[in-house]
Amino acid sequence: MIVEEILIDLGYKELRDYQKQYHTLGKILDFAFPTIKLAIEPGARYFHGNRLHSIDPEKDTLLRGEGWEILWYDEEDLNDEESVKEEICMTIQDLGYIP
Repeated sequence: MIVEEILIDLGYKELRDYQKQYHTLGKILDFAFPTIKLAIEPGARYFHGNRLHSIDPEKDTLLRGEGWEILWYDEEDLNDEESVKEEICMTIQDLGYIP
């Protein structure tokens, strides 16, 4: 998975720094840095009603309401791996995470 490869390349380790399939607030986060409330959600675009979405609006609202930062990526985003890597790195630094 591209996101996990990016996290490993940035020097982060599962269980020490992030968790996969993290459960919080009745939701499952693909990747989470629980100590800084950062969720990384790669996934496919899907239709909600008649509009195309890359995020789950209910999940986004719930988590953000509890202080979480969420990075949503779809297949198109993940094609530009360097940009995703840069955004993840900058967000983690901005949130003050020190491994």
